[in-house]
Amino acid sequence: MTMNKGPKQLLIDKSLFDATPTRKIKEFVRNYFLILPNGLLYECLTTERAKDKLLHRFREGVLAGGYVCSSIYDTVRYEGEDLAPYGNLVDAEYCDAFRQALAENPNPYDYRWITNRSRLNQKFIEHFQINIKKFATLESEKLDVMKALRHEDHSNEGRPNRLKYWAEFVDSKDLKDAGNRLLRGITTCPGRYCLSKEWISWQFVRVFMIWLMECSFLSQTGGGKGSAKLEHDLQDMGCVALLSRVDGLLMRDKLAQDLARVAFPDKDIFSSLHEVPEDYKCNWTQ
Repeated sequence: MTMNKGPKQLLIDKSLFDATPTRKIKEFVRNYFLILPNGLLYECLTTERAKDKLLHRFREGVLAGGYVCSSIYDTVRYEGEDLAPYGNLVDAEYCDAFRQALAENPNPYDYRWITNRSRLNQKFIEHFQINIKKFATLESEKLDVMKALRHEDHSNEGRPNRLKYWAEFVDSKDLKDAGNRLLRGITTCPGRYCLSKEWISWQFVRVFMIWLMECSFLSQTGGGKGSAKLEHDLQDMGCVALLSRVDGLLMRDKLAQDLARVAFPDKDIFSSLHEVPEDYKCNWTQ
């Protein structure tokens, strides 16, 4: 799996970005390698609450030394077209050009980009809406796994234990086949797509299937609403999948945190900037 060899890299999602003052973001990026994904920018641009404040925070964060990277949707599309695992999340040349654009224009956001992005995102989500039924009722062995946990703790406190069971089940499956069924139409060469854990698509499908099993379990036991809020949850799962290429994730959503810990037990998950330890410091962005 392609990993950086420099300072430890951190990815931040909207839940924590939204809750962190601009001043704190600026201070943090001067000392840490923080990545603000394009998916976060899109969420800021399309939010109904405090959009101007969030866009200002995004711009200030990048200008102070933050990095940007492609969204989960773009990385998956790239892999489907290029038929190869995505490279490093951070492209230095792209980041420099992005930062220069922000420096030259205090309001550089092209709303035609938003319209096009919305269309592409919706098309991506439709892949899941169309194909999700193929995974909502998986083979009988999945049902057997669920029955074994039917009398377990259905609360959020019991969720980490359940997710471990789901992860073990998913890891026993052919994720190449699952990826081509779930993301049908992403590639014209399914035989050469989503081949191993080196692919972000493979990681995304894995995280999605673990999430889907949890939703199915809660739906069957009356403990949840199943796969509601699909677009929001896909954004969270995308951040978790991108964690495969970085060292740590900054995120407040509890379900997504639990998913990340199960999917990547060797990675770091933080609920605030204050939790990030000294060994993540680099100071080279100054």
